[in-house]
Amino acid sequence: MKTPSTTFRPLRSASATLSTLSALKARKVRNRLPTLLACLTGTGLGGLYGIPTPANASGILPAAAGTTATVLPQATTSHVVAGAGRTANTGPVIRLGHHGTAAPEKGATLVPARQTPAAPPPAEPEQWYTGSLASPSPALPAPGLWGFEPYFSGTVPLGQFADTGKRVTKKGKGGPNGFSQFTLSEYSITNHLTFYMLPTYSYSWGNGTHHSSGLRINDLPMEFKYRIGEHYSPSLTISIGANAPVGKYQKLHNSQEGVGTGAWIARFGVETQLVFPFFNHMQRIRGWAMAREPFTSTSVKGMSVYGTQNGFEGTGHAAAFGNEGVSWEGGLTREWLLALDLYHVWSAGTRYTGHYTSRAAGIAAGFANYHGQHIHSRHTPWGTQFRVAPAIEYNWTPAWGAIMGVDLPVMGHNMSANISPQAAVFYTF
Repeated sequence: MKTPSTTFRPLRSASATLSTLSALKARKVRNRLPTLLACLTGTGLGGLYGIPTPANASGILPAAAGTTATVLPQATTSHVVAGAGRTANTGPVIRLGHHGTAAPEKGATLVPARQTPAAPPPAEPEQWYTGSLASPSPALPAPGLWGFEPYFSGTVPLGQFADTGKRVTKKGKGGPNGFSQFTLSEYSITNHLTFYMLPTYSYSWGNGTHHSSGLRINDLPMEFKYRIGEHYSPSLTISIGANAPVGKYQKLHNSQEGVGTGAWIARFGVETQLVFPFFNHMQRIRGWAMAREPFTSTSVKGMSVYGTQNGFEGTGHAAAFGNEGVSWEGGLTREWLLALDLYHVWSAGTRYTGHYTSRAAGIAAGFANYHGQHIHSRHTPWGTQFRVAPAIEYNWTPAWGAIMGVDLPVMGHNMSANISPQAAVFYTF
């Protein structure tokens, strides 16, 4: 093949020179046309430098024939071409493989721009809780936890709600003055199942007499709590258990000594809670419904909590009772909270059957014409009451806290109306 000459002769004219230059430029444009088209469609240097590339109907970006394309994630769509002074922040970009890849301009280096992480969602403010005065708590959140909350509660009688709802303030109405100490005790067997009991001691005096009850052990509530689901908020807990009849209820020296029923009583209920922020302060709402139903009767002798007097022998049937309500706890700071319980209590009537061992005892009990006849049934009335319990909480740590407040009667019928100041300290470990 003949080798082209590399010797250049002078051009004969300016017009010839212009014609020759035009021909050379046209040839170069034809040779670079595929590369220019690739740039315009984003599959050549345009894709390399981050020029936005339209996606096809399937969402896959097109690549030029003879090239290997890699789609970069959306999070890495901001690139800078160092030395070229170009940036692109729009859409996915394509880097071409080695087949047919046009080289970047001289001195340009492709480097990823610094990534700006997405702002995390605002964290909820930390809040420590003790628990309101009247609301039950869910099952503990982890196995092996112990919780103790000793309460100190007083009873100041204000009278009694009559059957009509009117509060009667006559002396001797409303029951005795009293003091109780009960300790809420819990142990979590699993992260869903908790065992609970409430040992209680009480002391009472007054009620129009000069007698006191002395320190007495009350019936012992025990139950298992099971929290449904993995969440502690919102949560749903069911409970089942019994009251053990360990409190004194018969052969009393005066009626206010009675602190038990003598019968086994089933306990069951449901409780729920929800925690949420409100204007950067945490709020906790609880709701519950509890019922107690006796499943045994008991023998009764003499003066008793069932209203019998000395000389009586027979059988007592305890009343079903329960309560339901809602509570609110609102954080002021991490340590301080306000608390409020709004709840309703109810009690079905107790009854007894039997007889008095002598006519004198029957007459003394109020049966003027008693002659030893059998008393088939004697009922105490059904009673209800609405109560409100405001309180304030303070927590030294997430595990240590205290609460102080007062439980107040609002309205009711056939129940004692009394004020109950309360204070408690809570500790879990």
